[in-house]
Amino acid sequence: MRIYNTFTYESDNEAETFDVVITKFNEHFNPKKNITFERFKCLSYKQKEGQTLEQFITELKSLSLSCELGNLREELVRDILVCGIRSQSLRETLFQRENLTLENAISICLTKESTQEHNRQVSNGSFSHQVDELKVGCSQSNFTMFQDQRGLVQVSVRQIALNNQQFVPVEALTTAWEAPGR
Repeated sequence: MRIYNTFTYESDNEAETFDVVITKFNEHFNPKKNITFERFKCLSYKQKEGQTLEQFITELKSLSLSCELGNLREELVRDILVCGIRSQSLRETLFQRENLTLENAISICLTKESTQEHNRQVSNGSFSHQVDELKVGCSQSNFTMFQDQRGLVQVSVRQIALNNQQFVPVEALTTAWEAPGR
């Protein structure tokens, strides 16, 4: 009620009009944004150390929404993206593209980041496979199964067939799990 009492109206009837009162409350609780400041934050945004390109692009797009850039939004976001990425080699790749659009720039950036991550995993030997469905075939002559002294079932496979393809040799593929009922 204290806030309502601070509002001024052009006429006494305005104080009783629902839409006018709601507009007054909105003006009070949602102050006007400073477009110059919003644009400063967006135009000077740079990729932070440790920030992925995907995170950088998402944050940049989010910042651009409050800038009222109109028809120039996509072009300016593209330019800020090119200027703000940490990778000099990626920036050079983007500079080499004729008629670079925001969509193309994002695609190039995300592909490069994905490729770098895959290369890192391969060089570290820590890559993981994502498989929707894998059908493994194995003839009885190609595997040995027994229970060891600890109660673990040991399976050793010499050849397997993946997704109904030809059998392929597998070097020392052995797995173990607890026998049922132990």
